Amino acid sequence: MRSISPRGKDSLNALTNNYLCLTPRSSRRRVATKSQFQYHKNRFIVFLPNKDDVAEAFRRSQSLGIPPSSFTRGVGRMTGFLGEVAFGAYVDEAEYVGEQCYSHDYFFRGKKIDVKSKTCTTKPRLNYVATVNRQESKDPDADIYFFTRVHKDLSKVWLVGWATQYNATKDKNFKKKGSTDNTGFTYLCDGYHMPIRSLRRPDSFLSLRQCRKKNRD
Repeated sequence: MRSISPRGKDSLNALTNNYLCLTPRSSRRRVATKSQFQYHKNRFIVFLPNKDDVAEAFRRSQSLGIPPSSFTRGVGRMTGFLGEVAFGAYVDEAEYVGEQCYSHDYFFRGKKIDVKSKTCTTKPRLNYVATVNRQESKDPDADIYFFTRVHKDLSKVWLVGWATQYNATKDKNFKKKGSTDNTGFTYLCDGYHMPIRSLRRPDSFLSLRQCRKKNRD
């Protein structure tokens, strides 16, 4: 396990200072309250993390250390891990496997779920892009990709939608680093990029769970 540099620790501690009440390393499943979720007419679901949720994201980020090449000194990892926590709170039956597996974050009813998150400073829009960073020659690992946007102050997580591996990794969605779209937006990495409006609604994932449970019974 890699250790976190002092500089990285300072950066993460400054960002989470108002929230932290760190949990033991053996984390337990948390049950979110209904008041932590807000359902918006624009189809997004907003998760309002509490101090325990932020603390869990911080604990996960510490367990992996900080890559030497990290521009944000690990702060960007808080975005990814808080997105994971938000998904786990919404789909509370999902099993978190991110500490044992690097190809996906959750296992749910035989499916591998990979949570993809981006940092934002304002409410996301339907024309914003959801991304799966990956080289075209590398086979995808997850069965389902679930996308979130995390406010940079860690106060909100928007659940914006999801896609199956088949739909997310279609050839038409692959963009090379440095290429631009018809609005002039430049892609910063190789990967599969799709507008949020093309994703399945986040609340349809919950309906899928209920349908499967009903059929199984």
